[in-house]
Formats: sequence, structure tokens, C-alpha cells
Amino acid sequence: MHQETLASAGIPTFRYGLVASDPAANLFNFNSTSLPAIGATSLTDAQNLYALLTGRISTVTSVVNVDAKSHQCVPFNPVQLREVMSSFGLYFADSWRVSRSLTLNYGLRWDFQGDNQNPNGIYTSPTPLDLFGPSGAVAGNTPNLFHPGSLNGIANPAIYQRSQAYNRDYLNPAPHIGLAWNPKFTGGLLGTLLGEGKTVLRAGYSLSYYSEGLLNFTNLAGSNPGLRQNATLTSGVDFTPGLSVGNALPAFNYFPSTFSFPLPLSNFAFTRTAIGTIDPNIRSPYVQTWSVGVQRELNTGTAFEVRYAGNHVVRLSHTYNVNEVNIFEN
Repeated sequence: MHQETLASAGIPTFRYGLVASDPAANLFNFNSTSLPAIGATSLTDAQNLYALLTGRISTVTSVVNVDAKSHQCVPFNPVQLREVMSSFGLYFADSWRVSRSLTLNYGLRWDFQGDNQNPNGIYTSPTPLDLFGPSGAVAGNTPNLFHPGSLNGIANPAIYQRSQAYNRDYLNPAPHIGLAWNPKFTGGLLGTLLGEGKTVLRAGYSLSYYSEGLLNFTNLAGSNPGLRQNATLTSGVDFTPGLSVGNALPAFNYFPSTFSFPLPLSNFAFTRTAIGTIDPNIRSPYVQTWSVGVQRELNTGTAFEVRYAGNHVVRLSHTYNVNEVNIFEN
């Protein structure tokens, strides 16, 4: 998979408005006496309209993408999302006519599924234990949820550059077996119900592995912080209030400053940044399918059949939020 995403790529985004310390805010010092019936909403609308018409800047944001070759953030450059996955399978199948009335079909397929990887080395993700942070895990990669005060995990979790987020899965045997039986009963109840050679009984079972594709890897390992630098200039904090479009801007203070890891997750604690990772021991999902059927000839050219087919999916991949609201101990 090769995908380039440009987004703003370092082109500044301006937002207009008046902050409280802007001298122009004194122009809108209205009250019920000087301007009867003025409300807070109307006053804000007037300030925003003035700021838009005069180009009065409240904030300027900039997002710069990382270059896949130099691993440095370069303006006007797209992010190159690249992924590769290798897998193969071996199988054999056979059909054995045990007798004139019984046929067996059987076989085995073995799927060797590799892990999805990022070949240009820019994807980032925390380990599961880093994602759980101080809460830690109960066992393996199971988060220690809903246990207030239990802080046995990693005190200072981090995010890493990880081109490989989970392990290969080569243990995937998938057998299948089926039979078709044409019994011949003469006389008695079975002879009456099944007829002599006029009934076929069929049954089968199979197990099939499959790959979830690339999207989960892209979302949970290719959409984390680190692929882009972010910076914001705020009126009254980074520059003097009253700056208009066309005036020189101060230098952006980008974060992260360089494409270097590990990066403490505490940097994103108050920015509501979504961060994901993948269980390193995740297994390939599979489907179990089984069927049974009875076919009875009624007369020449007419048959009656009853068939049941079922399937059951095991180990479906899914995502869940470890910040789920605690409605019990909370």
C-alpha cells in the first residue's frame, strides 16, 4: 500500500478575532445605555466581523509533514503512508470413493500470515503497557481497568517509532471434510422412508482463516503522533495583540521539534490526541462452517431436500477504548 496525504503541509491557517487585550476591543465597549438591547452574542458577532474585515489575527496554526526519506519534517511535503504484508498458504485436497454409495472429500490448508509492516520507518505507536500507563495490566496485555489506586504500570509511558506492531501468525491449520452417502435400504421403516437408492445424505465441516486487511494497522499504527509537527501562535501569548495579515509572524515552535523517539505520552495528556496500538500477540481470525442435508427422490424428475448450514467466526479483530467511562467505582 502506498498513499500520500498532503493536508495543509506547512501552509499557515489563520483565524481572526479579538482577544481581551487587543486595543481594538475598546471600540466595542458597549452597554445597555450606550447601545440599548445589545446582547453578548451580538457583541461577539460584531467583534468577529470587525476582525475579519481588518484581518485581525487571533491564532495561526501550522502542520508540517515528515519526509519519508530524510525522516525530517519538511514544509509542502506529503506524508507517505507505506505498508507491506507477506503471506502464503499450502494445501492438499482429495476425493476418495470408498464404495459405490459413499464418497469422502477431505483436505488441509495451512495459512502462513505475516504481519503488516511499515517499510519506510515512520509509523509510531506505544506498546500496550505504555498505552495503559500507570494503570498497568492484569495479565499479559489485558488492561487493569476499573481499579482506582492500583498504579503498578509504567509511570512515564512513551510512544516509539515502530514499523512492526505485532507478530507473525504461522500456526493456522485449516482442515475440511465432507461426505456423500447413498444408502440402500430394503424393507422396513428405513426402506419406506429412504427408498432403495433414492436418498443421499450429505455432511461437511471446514475451517478457513482469513486476513483482516490493512486498515486496522493504518488506523492503530499509522495515525499516531509523530508523523507531523504541530505549532500554534496565539495572540497575547506568542505575539502582541493587534497583529494583522501581512505583518511578520514570529517563528513557529513546532512539536515535536524533530522526528526522534521515544516521546513521552504526557506531552499529549491535555490535547485529546487519539493514540492507538495493537496487541502484539493478536491471532488470525477464522470461520468454522458446517452443514448437513438429506435429499430424497420422490419420482422421476422430482426431489425433496432439507439442508442445514451454519458458521461461527472466532477471533474477530476489533478496537476498544481503554478510556471507557467507569460507571461502577466512579
